[in-house]
Amino acid sequence: MESRHSTQKHETKHQKPDHENTSKRKRSNLLINLVVVGFILVMLLLLILFALNSKSNNPAQGCTGAECTTPTPSGETPTPTEISKYGCGDQGTASRNRIAYVKDNNIWIVNNDGSGKTQVTGDGGDDLVYTSVDWCSSNILTYSKCSNSNCTVINHKLDDASNQTLFATDKGINRVRWSHDGTILASIGGDTKLVWRINLFKDSNTIIKTFKPTLGRGVGLEDGLSLEWSPDDSFLLSLNTFINDPNEDPIQVYQRDGSMLSSAPLPATQPTFADASGYYYYKADNDINRQKISGGAWSLVFSGVQQGHNFAASRNGKYIAYWSFDGNTISLNAYEVGKDVKPISGNLSNPVWLNKDDKDLVALKTSPDSNSPDGISSSGLVKVNRESGAVTKLDDSKSIFSVVSER
Repeated sequence: MESRHSTQKHETKHQKPDHENTSKRKRSNLLINLVVVGFILVMLLLLILFALNSKSNNPAQGCTGAECTTPTPSGETPTPTEISKYGCGDQGTASRNRIAYVKDNNIWIVNNDGSGKTQVTGDGGDDLVYTSVDWCSSNILTYSKCSNSNCTVINHKLDDASNQTLFATDKGINRVRWSHDGTILASIGGDTKLVWRINLFKDSNTIIKTFKPTLGRGVGLEDGLSLEWSPDDSFLLSLNTFINDPNEDPIQVYQRDGSMLSSAPLPATQPTFADASGYYYYKADNDINRQKISGGAWSLVFSGVQQGHNFAASRNGKYIAYWSFDGNTISLNAYEVGKDVKPISGNLSNPVWLNKDDKDLVALKTSPDSNSPDGISSSGLVKVNRESGAVTKLDDSKSIFSVVSER
């Protein structure tokens, strides 16, 4: 009995430590399990956050709509998609209701209802002439200022009146026109020797065409210098009637890189792109012709545009506005492509379409003047409705030119 009792006591003494070790192991395993589970939860959370961030920055191919666009934080300006380093092009904020123009040798802007008339420059005069202006963007005007043929082309910010010189030349600048995407500035001008040149400016000013001198030549209503980009900016359409070279045509089409593509011979004048179909229109004698950009045979569109001048196509390609003068009567007209010509209003000239619709134009108030070399004189800038002929006065100055509407 004693031995069994002793044995039981001995066994009992050894069972107590085993129970304590088991409890410790259970607590240790529980702690390890909790740490592992916590680690797994943290990793899952990080993976979810990473996946959400990747989806917002890299939308899946084929998705459309707002869910594919990363929202812009409040107070930040979206980065434009096709804006040049000069800040030109459509930045999506343009109100498109303003007109820029040269008046009394200075640059002015005005809203298309006549309000907000503002003088932009003030140093123009007999020795310093502003020869042309164009909209670089809703906040930037591009203009050329010249003393004789020494010209500087400048970007002027409207919000803070700061200037950025794009380039200077001693070859003269008479017209400046930005491509719609704001990456190429085309210009045309002549120096004191009446040598005309067409330029393209991107990172630097490059002369792509030089004409022979045009000495001893008069100026008529059919004459003109103009530059116009195609709707997709692939082509530049130029007009220069001041030529003395029988091998040169007054209308020339250039590709975006400056290489010449095609031309239209005399008596072609007043060219304008009408739409994005690969054609342009021009006047020849009393006809409106349609010409493929790449050249080839032309087709007659309309006949009977006697003394038609300054042809301008609406941005939707449906109408071509022009003005006519028979020596006694001045009329602003609109040709509806494929249909007929209808008068808009009398005593208006030099039409420019407003905005992206086909309803309103800007024009110069013009009347016959026997004392003027070309038989006419202007007396102000107006807006006119194509359908009703209603006129809104914008500026009553007699010295206005280079009128351009905000794109």
